Amino acid sequence: MDKKTEKILNIILWIFLIWASIYMLTYKGNNIVMLVLLIGLLGFSLTTLDKLGEILKSKDNAFKINIFLESALIYWIARIDVSGASEILFFILTGRAVIGFSVKYGFIFTLINFLSFIIIDYIKMGYPIISSIVPKVFNYLLNFGFVFGFSFVAKFEILQREKLDKTKKELEKAYEKLQESYDTKEQLLVERERNKIAGEIHDTVGHTLTTVIVELEAAKRLMKKDMELSQEKLELAQEQVRKGLNDIRKSVRALKSGDEILEFETGVVSLIKETEKHSGVRIDYSLDDFNNLDQNVHKVLLRALQEGLTNGIRHGQSSEFKLSITKRDNTAIFTLEDNGLGADSLELGFGLSNMKHRVEQLKGSFKVNSTKNQGCKINIEIPLGKEKIDGQD
Repeated sequence: MDKKTEKILNIILWIFLIWASIYMLTYKGNNIVMLVLLIGLLGFSLTTLDKLGEILKSKDNAFKINIFLESALIYWIARIDVSGASEILFFILTGRAVIGFSVKYGFIFTLINFLSFIIIDYIKMGYPIISSIVPKVFNYLLNFGFVFGFSFVAKFEILQREKLDKTKKELEKAYEKLQESYDTKEQLLVERERNKIAGEIHDTVGHTLTTVIVELEAAKRLMKKDMELSQEKLELAQEQVRKGLNDIRKSVRALKSGDEILEFETGVVSLIKETEKHSGVRIDYSLDDFNNLDQNVHKVLLRALQEGLTNGIRHGQSSEFKLSITKRDNTAIFTLEDNGLGADSLELGFGLSNMKHRVEQLKGSFKVNSTKNQGCKINIEIPLGKEKIDGQD
C-alpha cells in the first residue's frame, strides 16, 4: 500500500475512533475510567504499528500482532460499554482486517468479529430468548456485510492501483534501459563511421602524400643536375596531388553511396601503375579473376594494398614488391611482400591496425611477418559469401 492511500485510511479510522470514543465517554452509565484506559491502549496500539514493524523487521508480522491486540481491547471495551457505540470499533477492526489480510482470512476475521459482537450483546441483554433477537441479529449481519463489502472494494482498488504503479515503474525502467541501449548503439555507430572516415582519409591521403614526397625529393636532387628531369618530377608530383584530391572525392562519394567507383581488378592495376610511376618502385603482381566481388571485400583488399605499399615505401624504404591476390576454397587470399628494411619486432600503427580491424569485421584473418633486413610480408584471408560486416544488413 502506498503512503498516500495509507494516510487517507488512517485519517478515516481516527475520525470514526474519536467519534465513537467521545460518544462512549459522554454516555451516562459507562465506566469512564476503564474506557479511557482501554481506548488509550487502543490508540497506542494503532500509533505504534510502524515502530513495531521496524523492531520486528516485518510490517506484516507487526500488523498481525496489532490486529489481535486491538481485537482483545475492542472485545473488552464492548463488554463494558452500554451505549452501543462499540459496534463502530468492530467495524473499524473488520475493515482493517479485510484490507490487511487476504480475502479468505479477511472473511474469516469478519465472521469471528460478527459472532463475537453478537455473543457480547446477547450477554449484555441478559440471555434473552433467541427468537426475540433475530431481527437485531439480522440488522447486525447487514451492517457487518456492508463493512466487509466496502472494505473488499477498497482493497481491490488499492491492489489495482499498486499493480498499475508497479507496471508503470517497470515500463519506465524498461524505457530507460531502451534509451540507454539506443544511446550506446548510436555512439557505436558514430564511432564506427568516424573510424571508417579516418581510415579512408589515411589510406588515400597517406598514399598520395608518400608518392608526392618521393617525387619532390627526386626533383630536389635533380634540380642542379638535370633541370628538365626535375621539372618532369615536379609535374608528376603535381599530377599525383590532383589524383589524390580526386581519390578523396571518390572516397567521399563511396562513403555516401556504399559503392566503389572502379571494378576490383581495374582498381588494383590502376593503383599499382600509379605507385610505380610516381615512386619509382617495381611491383610484380598476380591477380585471379574475381567476378561480382562483394563491395566490402573489394574495399578492404584495395585499402590493404594501398596501406601495404605506403608503409613499405615510407617506413621500409622498399624498392620492390610482390603482390598475389588469389581465390581458393571460396576464400580470397591476399599476399604482399617487399624487400624493405624489415624489423624483428613490429608494432601495428594506425594504418595496419585499421586494416586488421576491417579484415576481422569480414570474419577474415590478418597476419604481418617481418624480419630485419629481409622485408615485410602481409597475408590476408577473407571468406567469400559471408562478406557482410558485423552490424550491417
